[in-house]
Amino acid sequence: MNFKTNFILLLSTYAILVISSSINRPGTIGPSVVPFILMGVLFLIYSVLSVTMTIKLSKSGGFDWISSSSQIRNIALVVGMLAILYALFNAIMIKAEWSSYQSQSISHPKDFMAFTGYIWVPLLMIIPYGLWVYKSDFMLHNSMALKVPIMINVFIGAATFMYFNFGFVKSIFTPRLSDTEDAYQQTLDRIQYEPKAMNLLYFTRPDYNDRKIVDAALSKIKSDPTWEYQITKALENCKNDQYFLELYYYLSAYKVENSDKLIGPFTQSIGCVAAMTSNMAANEYAAAGDLDALFIDKLLAAMAYQFSDKMPEITSKLTILEDALKNINREDFKDKTQSLLQEIQNFKDKFK
Repeated sequence: MNFKTNFILLLSTYAILVISSSINRPGTIGPSVVPFILMGVLFLIYSVLSVTMTIKLSKSGGFDWISSSSQIRNIALVVGMLAILYALFNAIMIKAEWSSYQSQSISHPKDFMAFTGYIWVPLLMIIPYGLWVYKSDFMLHNSMALKVPIMINVFIGAATFMYFNFGFVKSIFTPRLSDTEDAYQQTLDRIQYEPKAMNLLYFTRPDYNDRKIVDAALSKIKSDPTWEYQITKALENCKNDQYFLELYYYLSAYKVENSDKLIGPFTQSIGCVAAMTSNMAANEYAAAGDLDALFIDKLLAAMAYQFSDKMPEITSKLTILEDALKNINREDFKDKTQSLLQEIQNFKDKFK
């Protein structure tokens, strides 16, 4: 493969990589892996072509300016290429994962440079290589116009590696946070790296969390194309996992696209709440206030928000929960159960 063919293939791969990275918006919790596979394949092709091109240029004397010693020059080229490819890989991943970087904004120059790195970082190598291939001028081949961009590219890769792998370097560029700010940032980091969408439900409570945290959790959850399917399965599995209760909080505040598919599992979960109500009352150590943990108020709010066009038919499913509350004979639960029964009755009357 000659110089020009190698360069054209390298440039074409770069163009496809930029286009695919620009149009694909992969999520980070259980998304389709196809975009990541595509970018991975393109990165590998780009790596092979750039290494091949570098070897050809080296044999042609393109890097004799590094050192007169071939051994030192070869070591420098290996380290330099690793740094250049490391910089590109991280630039691609930053773009792919950008929706999870809730504390960054492209309105800030530094963040904008990071966001667009997948475009301009490779050009620091491609442009000098292109000038070498298509310009035969000896003075140009030895000019700083070719050397500086490549050195900058190597420096960016080395700096990126040190930033992500050496804490003391990262601390230099990261402002010291107060305890409150540090806890806040840790929450955002936890959201960013949490692999299970269900574990993020708590952070979507608008009355318990900062809006930025809520938005970060919602963005992460909704980036998963299987999210509504997970809701369905969690409600269906309510007998085995009590964390489904948190879904009532979520469904009372955020609309789902396919609410019709949710009706069956949702009404089925009411039976689980009824069973948990009875079990709680049967526990001599339980107090009436513990019933609040069942989120019955959120259950009603979710029902109204998600299935308003299915009322009053669906409200009949509340009978099993009413029966469970009526069958509680504990005197210390009386006020609480009557309050909940009245709340349910008022809800049903509203949708008659």
